[in-house]
Amino acid sequence: MKRSVSDSSFVSVPEDGPVKDYRDYRVRKSSLIATVNWTHVIGTYLPTLFLVGIGVLFAQLVHQVVTDLSSKVEHKASPGEIDFSIETITAVILGVRQIFSNLLSTFLVAPLQSGEGGILSTHVKITA
Repeated sequence: MKRSVSDSSFVSVPEDGPVKDYRDYRVRKSSLIATVNWTHVIGTYLPTLFLVGIGVLFAQLVHQVVTDLSSKVEHKASPGEIDFSIETITAVILGVRQIFSNLLSTFLVAPLQSGEGGILSTHVKITA
């Protein structure tokens, strides 16, 4: 292997040192390390992080509905016992549906029907 001389060598072999053999080589610090396009990196991974975040938020919502249902219903199940019956799954789905319908009516339907024209009030639209 032919050696190439480099100013920024990580291997320090003195010129007047011992006899060099074929295993001695010089390397140069890569100049491509500093040229990472962070916009591309963020653009590549942001959709995945967004979907994972939405999934986590939905799981928290379902967990909250299950916790609310279990606190309102008297049951004799131990904490480790989970009953996946049709009634339980239907109750959770209806609870999540109720939350989304309340959000829709509160932030979209009610402002449009009242004549405000959207979620933001008139004062916020003027200052924005």
